Amino acid sequence: PNLTAGRGGLGAKSLHEWDLAVRHGIANRRALLLMPSEGYSHLTAQDMRDVAAYLALLPKVDRQVPPTELRPLGALLVLNGELHVDALTLSHDTLDMGDTGVALSRGEYLLEVSACRSCHGVDLKGREVAPGKPRAPALSREVLQPWSYDDFSNALRKGQGRDGRALDALMPWRAYAALPEEDVLALYDALHGS
Repeated sequence: PNLTAGRGGLGAKSLHEWDLAVRHGIANRRALLLMPSEGYSHLTAQDMRDVAAYLALLPKVDRQVPPTELRPLGALLVLNGELHVDALTLSHDTLDMGDTGVALSRGEYLLEVSACRSCHGVDLKGREVAPGKPRAPALSREVLQPWSYDDFSNALRKGQGRDGRALDALMPWRAYAALPEEDVLALYDALHGS
């Protein structure tokens, strides 16, 4: 949906409302169907505050987007576990803005919050993402061993495979294109250590 305060947008939300939507996949007491909250549930409290502050600064855009709704086939896919709705499986025991207290390296943290596991699998061993689309490859140490840092950076930030071909459009490289060099290096190190 339109995340701005413009006409048809979600408008100004409190930090708690953004937290529920982003880290828990819940808005207006309903599960958000396509919100990848499983990865975002690991955001630190400070990062969640930063996300909410950024969203508050977005210029107003007047655009009404139709709500996402499940039709009978979609509902059947959810019931059969073929369409995952993160809000239905996340633990919602704590809805506060506190940090988990679990110490993660920067790279491990980025793996948790950048939705890598949503496509490449919880264990990063690869998986089918969508029917008719290429399988998301494994990101294990063995698979990535021959990858140089430049190979990894080009795939992550330019959508370019080691052989120079363009990666499938499902790879959200545009979202990662502006990652700072130290974050790309942290991800590379974390994956090579896994």
